[in-house]
Amino acid sequence: MKKIFTLFAAVLCGMMMNAKTLYLAPGVWEADNAKFALYYFNDGQEGVFGDYMTKTGDVYQGELPDTYTNVIFVRLNPSGSISWESKWNQTEDLVVPADKNLYTISDWGGDKSPGEWSVYGNGGGNENPGGQGGETPGGQGGTQSGAKDYYLRGYFNGVDTQVPTAEELFENGVLADFTFTGDGNGLGYFYVMECDEGQVVGVDYMLTEYIAGTHGTLVKGGNQKLGVQAGTVTFYLYDNGDGSLELSTEVIAGKTLVGGGEDPNQAINQVESRKQVRKMIIDGQLRIVRGEKVFDATGRQL
Repeated sequence: MKKIFTLFAAVLCGMMMNAKTLYLAPGVWEADNAKFALYYFNDGQEGVFGDYMTKTGDVYQGELPDTYTNVIFVRLNPSGSISWESKWNQTEDLVVPADKNLYTISDWGGDKSPGEWSVYGNGGGNENPGGQGGETPGGQGGTQSGAKDYYLRGYFNGVDTQVPTAEELFENGVLADFTFTGDGNGLGYFYVMECDEGQVVGVDYMLTEYIAGTHGTLVKGGNQKLGVQAGTVTFYLYDNGDGSLELSTEVIAGKTLVGGGEDPNQAINQVESRKQVRKMIIDGQLRIVRGEKVFDATGRQL
């Protein structure tokens, strides 16, 4: 579809009274001070750009007028204008699902970057914003101050992971007995995402250089993964104390797990005693129960 930016049409769209808020988790797109915008259209018709998306926590939000059913998320040169001439990257032509509002970019891709729809908050918002009416006041995004979740991410089981699930969540710095298949070399490729507690979008920690081995140092802004031999592996995630993390398939003496403990065996025992993952249908929705925590199908803690 040939895309034409029409200023007059954009102004008219801005006058639409009703809109749906869409959220973008940019992932690898969030580099070089890029800006983001929505290009919305109806199938078979030309569309228009909206304004720049605004940042909300770790995601960006924009408004989709209710007269449109399709959208393209566009990554733009910050020194340019909101137009196709300033485009750096884009998604495929997407049909906006009625029950989802968050689109997560999973990789650079080729001509168009891939991603996946999920749900942000409760219909498009933070469930405990600013501590107002929430159970954990004072923490940004309604979480206790400084509380973080860590998810194992990467390429394994034949796919690039997209929206994290409860099965990839570290507990006390340990992800015990994680079973996966590898590629033609028999390897899976891993990194870690750090999120505010209970959220499923966050900051990626990756290696600066590719390593195939038992451990590697992960930093914000890295772009490489740790290659690990396929099978059943226990992953340990350590806080190096300098802003970096250490992802390892072996115990490393003298290091502190991200959960704060120094004894991996104790951490594993604590995890195993609470683990007991169960899947059930609650109020017509798939829920994952892990210990005392309940997650939706995307891995978001409820």
